[in-house]
Amino acid sequence: MAFDKAIVTKFTTLGVVGITLGLAVWGFFTDLCPGSTCVDHVINNIFICFNLVILSMVLLPSEFQVKWIKDGFGLIDNLFGRGLYIFFIGSWVFGLHSRYVDQGIKTYAFVVSIIDLCVGVLYVIFYFAFGEPAQPK
Repeated sequence: MAFDKAIVTKFTTLGVVGITLGLAVWGFFTDLCPGSTCVDHVINNIFICFNLVILSMVLLPSEFQVKWIKDGFGLIDNLFGRGLYIFFIGSWVFGLHSRYVDQGIKTYAFVVSIIDLCVGVLYVIFYFAFGEPAQPK
């Protein structure tokens, strides 16, 4: 039985989506800045977390080769584009982790950003090393 690279990328992407969604949900209930009772900070936090949920959820249909993803989001149709997209999400979370007050979510956001950045780079490497056999069917 041969090693199926597409299964590895499918589960890895699902894992990235899961941990990033976990961060977004946790972020809804966490302050961004010290003493952030100001309405601006609360609204900013809601928009950041909502956007993180949307960006993460777009990755799910890309793994299952949904037609509207191929038509509307051609960038994440292959491993190269998906790697760049995950790298973007990871770099955004890396910048976001320093804005949290609570040490727990700050550490979790840092770990999620490192994982997302590494997976993004690995997907680009997978694309150039394996090409089409690593694509999910």
